[in-house]
Amino acid sequence: GMSDAESRALQLLSHEVLPSKRAHEIAFLDLALRRGEMTKEDVGRALELAGLPASEKLIESTIDTFTLDGFAEADTTRYGAPLAERLGEDGVRLSSNFRDSYANSPHFAAAVDDIIQTGGELVDREYREGDPFAPGRQYSRKEVARLLCWPRKWQSTLYGYKTAMGDCPIFVTLHKADDVGASTRYDDQLIDVSSMVWSTRSRRTLRSAEIQPIINNEASLYVFVKKDDAEGTDFYFLGRANAYDPFETSMPNDRGDPLSVVHMILRFEKPIPAALFDYFHPTVTIDSMATTGVGARV
Repeated sequence: GMSDAESRALQLLSHEVLPSKRAHEIAFLDLALRRGEMTKEDVGRALELAGLPASEKLIESTIDTFTLDGFAEADTTRYGAPLAERLGEDGVRLSSNFRDSYANSPHFAAAVDDIIQTGGELVDREYREGDPFAPGRQYSRKEVARLLCWPRKWQSTLYGYKTAMGDCPIFVTLHKADDVGASTRYDDQLIDVSSMVWSTRSRRTLRSAEIQPIINNEASLYVFVKKDDAEGTDFYFLGRANAYDPFETSMPNDRGDPLSVVHMILRFEKPIPAALFDYFHPTVTIDSMATTGVGARV
């Protein structure tokens, strides 16, 4: 059998490394099991040898996965102990417990090797092109935080949109629940395969500090969409976008008081795949319109 610490270590690898949607964690683990102590430079070299982008922040974010730096408290509690520790400014190594288990427990070692192999197969070419997200793939808020190299605990603040470190993920739910208050009922919608209408939170104006980097295109915008809350917690990535034509309006809240809001057009850098557009934007075909004699859109 396995010890409690070993089963928690496997839980961490299964939840944080296996579905990481990038190959960095796999490359790090593979290196760390062979090497003992490493410098960040060693880690960077291993990532480059694996054909992966290896910026300073990607190296740090990869190490964070194993040291649990920046994780939410619920996760650090669930996983018990980190699998790696930092040594001074520049070093890192796997924890002695993890290394001992890997060396002395054949069941544990086989499970870890399986995660390395399966993880390597799951991370296909799509994630290696330098862009962290693949259009049409689904991502949770936690995965978005990881892939932008943000602290994992920020997942709880990623409602709507957030700008940090030059990046701004935007999360859009196209069909709001009917019980959502009037002040949050915006008409975010796809216009065509290259653009969509998007609205900020209420009580924002063109002068709001949080809106400036978006409308001035000083942050990279990543657009994530789901149809409705019934679809679960994952969002489809549509693509990177730039903001155009921002304008301010006011909309009434539940008490009828006007609240300011900023609307804009988001234009995708590449057209979104047609199948994805059709999924989010069902329309009546010309044939059925001809036979019914009405031009009503569904």
